[in-house]
Order: sequence, then C-alpha cells, then structure tokens
Amino acid sequence: MSFAVKLILILLIFGAFVGYLSYSQRKQNRLVGQCNALVVRCPSCGNPATARARAWECPYCGDSGFVSDGYEEEEE
Repeated sequence: MSFAVKLILILLIFGAFVGYLSYSQRKQNRLVGQCNALVVRCPSCGNPATARARAWECPYCGDSGFVSDGYEEEEE
C-alpha cells in the first residue's frame, strides 16, 4: 500500500474513534440530565449546591434548607 492510502486509513479510523467518543459523551449528558437533581448556588458560601425534591444541601459548607415556591405567602 502506498503512503497516501495508509494515511487515509489512519485518518478514517481516527475520525471514527473521535466520533464515537463524542457520541458517548452526548449520550452520557442525556442520562445525567434525566435525574431529578437541580444545581443551585448556596446562599451562604456561593458554591454549587445540589437540590433534590424540595431540599438542598451544600457539600462545601454543609448548609442545607428547603427550596421555596418562588413567591412569598401573604400574611393577614
């Protein structure tokens, strides 16, 4: 085989490998996005905190709490 043919085969194999890695990364991102976790900022330290259901917890400072509905209740 000539050098040009070998080079083309190597580039095709490399391209297929890179394409597979890209596909597997996109597939993994879709799976991660399906979990019921929301990343929010900790009000105490500002680092990312993980919220599940209605509770959140900061792995950096240990602070935790509940997620509000986004509106304040009116007092009578």
